[in-house]
Amino acid sequence: MKNLKVSINGHWPEIYVFWTGGWDSTFRIVSLSGKEVIIRPYYIKDNRKSEWHELNAISVIRQELINRASTRCILNPVEVLKVSDIPGDREIMAAYNYFRQRCHVGSQYDWLARFAKQKKGIELGITKNGGIYDLLKTHGKIKKINSGALGINYSLDHSASSRELITLFGNFRFPIMELSKTEMKKEAEDTGFIGIMNKTVFCHSPVGDEPCGECPPCDQAINDGMKYRFSDSALFRYRIKKLKKQIRLLLSGTGLVSAPARSLTHKTPA
Repeated sequence: MKNLKVSINGHWPEIYVFWTGGWDSTFRIVSLSGKEVIIRPYYIKDNRKSEWHELNAISVIRQELINRASTRCILNPVEVLKVSDIPGDREIMAAYNYFRQRCHVGSQYDWLARFAKQKKGIELGITKNGGIYDLLKTHGKIKKINSGALGINYSLDHSASSRELITLFGNFRFPIMELSKTEMKKEAEDTGFIGIMNKTVFCHSPVGDEPCGECPPCDQAINDGMKYRFSDSALFRYRIKKLKKQIRLLLSGTGLVSAPARSLTHKTPA
């Protein structure tokens, strides 16, 4: 079996990746699958409703990649941890609170950063034009890393970034941060991996076995050109939610209801 092969002279690089079973992190796994590397994926549970769906997608996709003739990597089983397994860190919490007071930053970036402090260089699926992408560019500078046969990667330039940004994001690498979902989709189609990519999940509140169409990741996926991944009923729920939001905004202008607070929304890494 391919996942049991031994690396040549034990010199294959080990790559740590946060894998959620979503589009972005799976694209990275797929991109690495044809290379002579050892992939060590990690999944962290925080009691999301979608966890069973995500772990099931990871299991299915991993087996498909192992069985694929083009696969050269060693793809380890995903290591599953709980947020409660990760030690607290006051400095990271302070940095997280610093940004949370200025824009909406998902709570996962606190415990992701705490874990990355233990696994320096772990890869995080931040993509182009998202909230965290903007945050990194606004408060710091990104440097390009040419990894030879492994391609281009990115990380925070510590010499030109704020102390808080370094504390929260300085231990990550961002291999796909200059790609959009539509660009990844085209590459997956060109390389014959689109079937695997379409087994990914992204919804945080699934309705049965399908995405809800209402949660922030579903909203983001539709806006990013992934509309084809949704059923008619999910798209109906999406449109109803948008309509309700428009009605609320209209009513807020009349003073009948208060307008919602505005914030910069950061999507969860996929």
